[in-house]
Amino acid sequence: MQPLGSAAAPLLPLIEPLLETGYEWTRMAAAEAHHWITGSPDRAVPVLVELVGPTPVGLRALQALAVTGQVPEELRPTLRAFFFSPLRLLSDSPHSGQGHPDEELRTLARTLLAVGQCSDREGSPS
Repeated sequence: MQPLGSAAAPLLPLIEPLLETGYEWTRMAAAEAHHWITGSPDRAVPVLVELVGPTPVGLRALQALAVTGQVPEELRPTLRAFFFSPLRLLSDSPHSGQGHPDEELRTLARTLLAVGQCSDREGSPS
C-alpha cells in the first residue's frame, strides 16, 4: 500500500496521541493509520510490537508488522514461540482469514521470521 502522504498529513496531530492510549484496538488502528499516512514504520512498529500476542489484536498487529516489513530483534523469540507452539493459542472465534486463527498466527510468525532472516543476511558482511 502506498503512503497517503501530504494530503493526509493534517490528520497526524489527531492520530499521534492515539498511539499511546490505553485501549489496544485504538493503538492498533492509530499505528496502522500513522504508517499509511507517513509511509514510515518508525512510530508504528514499536506500538505494534507491544500489541503482539496470542489475541485478536495481537494477530492484527502481526498483520500490520508484515505490511511494514519491519521485524525488531526483540520480537523474534515471540515469533518462534508462536510458530513452534504445539498448543492452540487463539480461540475459535470468527475472524476474517481462512481456517483457524492459530494457522494464520503461525503463518504470519513464519513469514516475519523469514523477513528477519533476509534482513540479517543482507546486513552481514560477505
